[in-house]
Amino acid sequence: QKVQAPFIRELSQCAFMEKKENIFILGPSGVGKSHLAQAIGHEACRREYDTLFYCTYQLFEWIYAGRGDGTHKRRLAQVIKIPLLILDDFA
Repeated sequence: QKVQAPFIRELSQCAFMEKKENIFILGPSGVGKSHLAQAIGHEACRREYDTLFYCTYQLFEWIYAGRGDGTHKRRLAQVIKIPLLILDDFA
């Protein structure tokens, strides 16, 4: 199903962040999910929200790598504090 323009405009207002809602953008490869997520992240930055964009497996690798030097919990706490966390290639 095609994403409707009014819904995109609603997401661009970042109201979901004030409501502390999660958003999942699902669909087949090549339809623009990452592009849409990046655009939402860009607008959140313009609205002065701290934002982190990561490929999911890379983020998990980075957190897990902290087990070797004892920074695992600190790394996880850093990620948890970010108001907008965008995870790409989740599945």
